[in-house]
Amino acid sequence: MITELLFALLIGLCFDRAQMGISLANYDSLANGFGVIDMTVRKKIKAPMAYRILVPYLVTWTEKLLKTDPEYRMFIYQAYKAFFVVLAAWSVIHVFGIMAALITFIMILATVQYDYWDWAIELAAVVLAAGGLFVPALLVGILFAFSRETSLITGFVYLVATGDWYGALIITAIIGMILFSVRTFIGKRELYCDRFMWKYNLGLYKNFFKWKPFLYSPLFVSSAITIGTVLSVLIMPKYFPVLVLLLAGWILAKADEPRIFSACIPFIAVLIGASL
Repeated sequence: MITELLFALLIGLCFDRAQMGISLANYDSLANGFGVIDMTVRKKIKAPMAYRILVPYLVTWTEKLLKTDPEYRMFIYQAYKAFFVVLAAWSVIHVFGIMAALITFIMILATVQYDYWDWAIELAAVVLAAGGLFVPALLVGILFAFSRETSLITGFVYLVATGDWYGALIITAIIGMILFSVRTFIGKRELYCDRFMWKYNLGLYKNFFKWKPFLYSPLFVSSAITIGTVLSVLIMPKYFPVLVLLLAGWILAKADEPRIFSACIPFIAVLIGASL
């Protein structure tokens, strides 16, 4: 356990340092992350960001508790963001091993462009559920419910991993109640984009080779993750629930933001690690 934690700290903190360096210019964006803390708390942001309340409320509550000046907000935000990355790293190490974690975070580095914190919680919840760990999956699943609308998948992944219908129903019911409560508290919000994005995503391929070199394009990264995920499920069918995340990304989100597929990457890493 201590070894896992130490490696999680090493991988997570080093990754988060690199992640911050890459996305720092985006920290003032009014579309995600650090830039929308106030607007999220004031209920002035569009969906789905409006319902991703975990870190914005944690940051503002911490500021009130510690009575800090506004200049320290970045420190508080980054501490929470780093904690969740370390949690994600520990989850992969605990369930799949250190090699899988190293491969996972090397690959995720290719998805970093914008300032987001929610992907790490999603990854941790899905991996812990895939490992059949009821209590950790439930606890992180609760954090997941305050962070992303895909959180209901946690119970499904756990069910397939364990066959435990009772545990899966508990996880699903609690997450479902949180999702409902958050939406009731925030109220109805207009989406910042179309509900269904699959036509937009398919249209991206018209300009696929305009990137020079095209291997560095976000769409290439998303395509590679998609192929890798499908292959991992074909070879390891017990992980087929991750296909739901894959499909959700292509149908409901912008596929040229590959970080939306981050939770699929540990399963690709397991496949790669098994071949080494």
